[in-house]
Amino acid sequence: MCCKPLPGVWCASVMIVCSCNVISDKEIKAAVEELVGNDPDVVLTPGRIYRAICCRPKCGTCLQHVVKLMHEHRENMQCACQSERPSKNETAPEPEPRRAMVRASAELNMDKAPETV
Repeated sequence: MCCKPLPGVWCASVMIVCSCNVISDKEIKAAVEELVGNDPDVVLTPGRIYRAICCRPKCGTCLQHVVKLMHEHRENMQCACQSERPSKNETAPEPEPRRAMVRASAELNMDKAPETV
């Protein structure tokens, strides 16, 4: 992504995060996606985000916004991935051979006459 303009960045829904370097929220999010895509366990820092965008912070007033955006976007990415996976509470279906054995056992037990006391 380094030094490449993002297509469609300059539209009405763009928020400029860093006015010194004219960096938008979409560029920050794209950098997060690229870094996490390359290494899911990467520790995100503003320095890594700026390096991915090929810039350096100048006055530093944007850093708190960069940190907030990168954490929010990474969290949203993780939530999206987790919603695609089955939850831990869902039980996996029994393998077919096991079900067949249980059914056969139940049918055999139903064929037996009940014991009288």
